[in-house]
Amino acid sequence: MTEYIIKVLPKHGKFPHLPGKGVFLFDLLLALIAFVLTTFIHAALSPISINWPVFSIQAAICVAVTGLFYYIFKTNSGLLRYFTFKDTFRIWFALLCANVVLTIIHLAVYQRPFFTLAIFFVNFLLTFIFVFFFRISVRLIFDYVTKFHENKSKRLPVLVYGVEPSNISLAEMIDIDETSSYQIAGFISPSSNISNQKIISKPVYFRDTFYSNIRKFHDVEAILIQPEEITRTEKQLLAEICYQNKIELLSVPSIQKWDDKKTHEIKNFNIEDLLGRTQIEIDTETIKKNLKTKKVLITGAAGSIGSEIVRQLCLLDVDLLILCDNAETPLHQLCLNLKNSFPHVKFVSIIADVRNRNKMEHIFSTYKPHCVYHAAAYKHVPMMEDHPCEAVLTNVLGSKNVADMAVAYGAENYVMISTDKAVNPSSVMGATKRIAEIYIQSMSRVSSTRFITTRFGNVLGSSGSVIPLFEKQIEKGGPVTLTDPQITRYFMTIPEACSLVLEA
Repeated sequence: MTEYIIKVLPKHGKFPHLPGKGVFLFDLLLALIAFVLTTFIHAALSPISINWPVFSIQAAICVAVTGLFYYIFKTNSGLLRYFTFKDTFRIWFALLCANVVLTIIHLAVYQRPFFTLAIFFVNFLLTFIFVFFFRISVRLIFDYVTKFHENKSKRLPVLVYGVEPSNISLAEMIDIDETSSYQIAGFISPSSNISNQKIISKPVYFRDTFYSNIRKFHDVEAILIQPEEITRTEKQLLAEICYQNKIELLSVPSIQKWDDKKTHEIKNFNIEDLLGRTQIEIDTETIKKNLKTKKVLITGAAGSIGSEIVRQLCLLDVDLLILCDNAETPLHQLCLNLKNSFPHVKFVSIIADVRNRNKMEHIFSTYKPHCVYHAAAYKHVPMMEDHPCEAVLTNVLGSKNVADMAVAYGAENYVMISTDKAVNPSSVMGATKRIAEIYIQSMSRVSSTRFITTRFGNVLGSSGSVIPLFEKQIEKGGPVTLTDPQITRYFMTIPEACSLVLEA
């Protein structure tokens, strides 16, 4: 029987569902059958014989009234395969109201209750049992067929970390998703209180027991976490255990953050989760107060750092954003994103090279920005070793051009994005950034413009970050290569780094 059901189902895990109108008509048929049985029971228990013409009218009234309350309580609004206790209560109330109305009608018409209290109860009970049994049968058949289908398909078995309501809701959503690539194999509980029990028919394993016997769980190929729900220490421990045992560590945002399809995709550990510390929080209100109604120029606006600075500035009520970059396509894409995400923000986009002094003067004379965020630079160390002249022209002369114009046109603040490689520089890129820093520092002594330099470490997710290399090495099973055994790298996320720039 199961084999036959599987054959008639579509492929790719998509199952047909019974149409709502068909279910509604079948429910009415069940109500009619229950009424017929109730009538026969009534006839058997009393000396009154069945008057078939009257019985036909009574049956029609019964079906009509029951159908009316089915419609009022929307008993057919959900798919039968996902039948829940909430649906059960809707059916219960619909049938209760229907039978009360039927009793009143018969009392009004025949001047005596056609249904005694016992018969009323029998009709209500039979109808409810028939409808409930019909729905629960469809649900059980669907669950059985789904599990049979899952066993034949290659869905990745995963354990959900945590037994909080949000974790259980997540597991239920994955379980009923016919297109999901995952199937829930169980839960990992931080507490031993509910270990060796079951939640939604899935086993619960105590965390410490699972960690110490992880090699016995051959069928588990991944662990799914909601990063916001667990501590940094626990995330680090999970990451280490998964890496050592070749188990995938997957993450999904907490359910409270699900607002569109992209936000609840299951994915590998985000790079933000690699931070060995909590993200830095800044005083947004103070920054907003200082930048409100100001004109702000961002050079290198289409880059990974510049574009994040732009996005954060869009939340701070600035008067005008001046987006400057020499990369046409990324700048165009940034403008499209701003129009969609921040339609209320005023901005202008300018294709220009910071090495072009005349163009920089034209921008400053036209818009007279109050604040300047200078993020335009060449930063790939090996490339700049091969092209030192380009590094000097952009990183040194470009920074000088923008700084000179900021002074000439009375900008209040000039923030330059620098790098930790400017500390005792051993590369062309680091040396050019250090020269720019020295020039900026000297300008702060002879002008009213406030010059600020920020140095970044390794910014997770930015172009040129070492993280993509590390991720590829880890995916291949290692090893993770470093420049030197004694090297220390400092990491921060793009939003975190840009927030600190704004606070500077």
